[in-house]
Amino acid sequence: MSIVINGISVPYSGEKIQKDEFRSNFMITSVVLPEQIKEIDDYAFFNCQCLESIEMSNSIMRIGEKAFDGCVSLKSIRIPDRVKIIETSFSGCEELKSVFIPEGVTKINLCAFYWCGKLESVNIPNSVVEIGDDAFGKCPHLIIKCKKDSFAHKYAIANNLRFQLI
Repeated sequence: MSIVINGISVPYSGEKIQKDEFRSNFMITSVVLPEQIKEIDDYAFFNCQCLESIEMSNSIMRIGEKAFDGCVSLKSIRIPDRVKIIETSFSGCEELKSVFIPEGVTKINLCAFYWCGKLESVNIPNSVVEIGDDAFGKCPHLIIKCKKDSFAHKYAIANNLRFQLI
């Protein structure tokens, strides 16, 4: 098995990207994770300031605390289908513009996308029944796309966030 880093296949064994494994690595610009990876542990890619893209397979079930915090160049995220809880994993991703959250995610933790200043829109599925405080704090351009009377709709109203019904 291998991970593709900056277009180069790197041998990798195990089902988990370990805690702090690539922390503050300023050489990484892109990562493609294979099906064998089931978990990205806490701080795994923390402060990888040059990381622009990450492709995660749907085999991933957990993205740890602060796994991508401070990845200021990251442009978009597609949360894998098997993830149920979005931890505080993406705060400080200043260039992040889009996030895809699949049906099946039930919770978005506090400050999950805090200070993602360029985040424009997030489609929040009906399966989300809990959103933590400041999950989208300091995201001045954000429009939450959600269904009428969904938890996300009520959250957006209660927190004075812009929303669009879909």
